[in-house]
Amino acid sequence: MTDPMTGISEAVSALKRAEDEARAIVAAARLQLGREILKAREAGVPQKDIAGFLELTREQVRRLSKAAKDAASASAES
Repeated sequence: MTDPMTGISEAVSALKRAEDEARAIVAAARLQLGREILKAREAGVPQKDIAGFLELTREQVRRLSKAAKDAASASAES
């Protein structure tokens, strides 16, 4: 007879893996958004316009941009 807790344990492990994968997908999408914001800024789009378009604060836009810059710097140093 199988221990009934085995199924629960396996399901919890599967849930944790799925949550980890979801976090990785969201992090990658945030970096992509940050890179696109940087491109728009380089093209002369004001930060306030980007913030309005995204319905974010200027600080949130700044943080997304900074994260993309930091990631680019980290990969360039590797």
